[in-house]
Amino acid sequence: ADVPKGAYTIQAASVKNKPDADRLVNKLIRRGYPAYLLTSRIEGKGTWHRVRIGAYPTSDAAKPVLAELRRAGMKPILVKTK
Repeated sequence: ADVPKGAYTIQAASVKNKPDADRLVNKLIRRGYPAYLLTSRIEGKGTWHRVRIGAYPTSDAAKPVLAELRRAGMKPILVKTK
């Protein structure tokens, strides 16, 4: 997904198991979230699959979604794109 510079995305999860990550992306999409997968190779730690949602123009715009995900038992983090 192309996220504009300076926008915010929400990282719903970061997992090593790609099928788990794919399942979560699909679950979030079914719930109406603009979810996608970002795969990153981290030196010394291997490959991680990050489940991200959005792009939101401001951190305030992302806050309601962060709250919804927390209520659903996730530990989302807000990420500002560089």
